[in-house]
Amino acid sequence: MKRKCVILAVVGASLLLVGQSVFGAIDTRGIERVRNKTVLDSGDFKIIDGFVSDTVHSLMITEDFSSVAQVRKMLVSRSQSALDSAKVQYSRQFVESSVKHIEVAMGQLSNIRDEQRRFLLSVNLLILVDQLVDELRAIELADLATVKIKDENTVVRYWAVKCVANSRVLNLGQKPDVNQRIFRALTNVVESSGSEILKAMSEFSASVKGPQGEALLLQIADMRLKAYSEWTVEGEYLDGSVLKSLWRRRDVIGANRTAIDQRFGQLYSYVMQRFIKNLDGGEFLSDRSRAWTESVLIEIEQVCISKVLGKTQAIKTIVRKGKDVNRLAQEHDRLLGSSSGRGALSVKLGYNDYPIANGEFSPAPLRLPERPKENIGG
Repeated sequence: MKRKCVILAVVGASLLLVGQSVFGAIDTRGIERVRNKTVLDSGDFKIIDGFVSDTVHSLMITEDFSSVAQVRKMLVSRSQSALDSAKVQYSRQFVESSVKHIEVAMGQLSNIRDEQRRFLLSVNLLILVDQLVDELRAIELADLATVKIKDENTVVRYWAVKCVANSRVLNLGQKPDVNQRIFRALTNVVESSGSEILKAMSEFSASVKGPQGEALLLQIADMRLKAYSEWTVEGEYLDGSVLKSLWRRRDVIGANRTAIDQRFGQLYSYVMQRFIKNLDGGEFLSDRSRAWTESVLIEIEQVCISKVLGKTQAIKTIVRKGKDVNRLAQEHDRLLGSSSGRGALSVKLGYNDYPIANGEFSPAPLRLPERPKENIGG
């Protein structure tokens, strides 16, 4: 939660719309003329390139970070032609110039000795990239952020992931080599990323049409399963996003529904089993962790399970009323399976139960190991 608050605080600070010192120094008359031309020539392309160069340079030299949001807004708002006849020409040059000048600016970051200034410029460049990616749908722009995905600063890494985790861009099928590079970069940081970054990655992977999205999502789900089995879970709210992403992924053409459904059932089972252990004399969850877990259990029942088994509020009722451990355990077994038979969910979805050792399957999800005494949990 602390990490999430830091991210949101920096985002809020970076979006302030006050100050005119940098914003007022950039001449926009030339770019406005070009935006309103029906056909562009080489001179117009130079004006576009000069405007992008001046704007990015102004962002890099600013001493007044309260005006940076205005600079970003000024660039993004002029990233497309005002006339349909010149849209393709204009956008192509704007993307090319943006990639060129932002890449140069990112290369200059390592030469900045002031750590705070380097951090603020890094975040603002990534926010700019994210806004341009949304506006121009160009994967070349998203690719600029891959170098920052492994950054040691959590906020910088968050914005880098946000830049590349744009399914609307990747689903356009542009530049397969860049697509592969982006997924490779994301895959490499799953194990070292916090809950808020993983949340963004899981939601993104649910919407990507290609198989890389499924592989990334299953990797995130497996990491969460491991965290539960080892009692190292943090940020329980993340499991709501992972479970909903798995559910959405089922509808993607070519999805391996068996693999997805098994992860879904096992992760939901672990969430419920851990909650049951907390109720059954454990009481190891903090108020925050308990609230997050309750929210995940109730939301998944309403958003996912009710869609295939008919509307139910059984889990919500049990969780809200408190400590009826037996009823919750019975509902777990009814939905997800037990040693006596398959659960209603696995029967309805048609997945082959849960994989165990030696390639065999069990009708029951894996049982959550006993909580280590030295592990405070939650």
